[in-house]
Amino acid sequence: SIPELQFHAPRSGLTVDLDAHLEALPSGAKGKGIYFRDLIALSEDKVPAEQIAGRAGIPHRRYVPFFDYPMAELLKLTVVVAGIVHPKLPNGEAIRLFGRRSYPTLLSTHAGRVLLASLGNDLERVLLLAPKAYRLVMNFGRFHAERIDERHVQFSCEAFPSLIDTYHLGVVEGVFEHFGVQGAVRIARPTQDVLITDC
Repeated sequence: SIPELQFHAPRSGLTVDLDAHLEALPSGAKGKGIYFRDLIALSEDKVPAEQIAGRAGIPHRRYVPFFDYPMAELLKLTVVVAGIVHPKLPNGEAIRLFGRRSYPTLLSTHAGRVLLASLGNDLERVLLLAPKAYRLVMNFGRFHAERIDERHVQFSCEAFPSLIDTYHLGVVEGVFEHFGVQGAVRIARPTQDVLITDC
């Protein structure tokens, strides 16, 4: 059973251990090409796409938005692009900023609009739909969201070793930014593979 939750404010200045993330990824973990493409677009005005791929040690190719690509490649690309776009920040902080782009990036696609258009400006409904959105763009991990009380949602992910303390914290912050809401996010890590955000 999960122990009593001890929530705290997100830590800043984190450094991502890429090797540890890669080692923890489940076999066959994949993500959608839209996020690869977004990272390349962020950095290719500074470094050509082929060189970015070379630095990351991944194939140079054209990413199709809703095709599946290895999650290990996305993690490598994310860390490399963090160093290119925000060279003066700890890579965890740069990656957290990338996470804030996730919701608008999804909303820019046809599939994202189909999933989210009916929700309008209802921030709570968007947050509660997060597990379905995650299952749309990744093929691993377990996700849950629930309304705790008015203006208060808890979201949890487990078996998801994929930048959850940095990128996916930024995802929640990016949803708030999109809606122009100054929401507060607190996190709890009751076990090594479970992260719960309280927002």
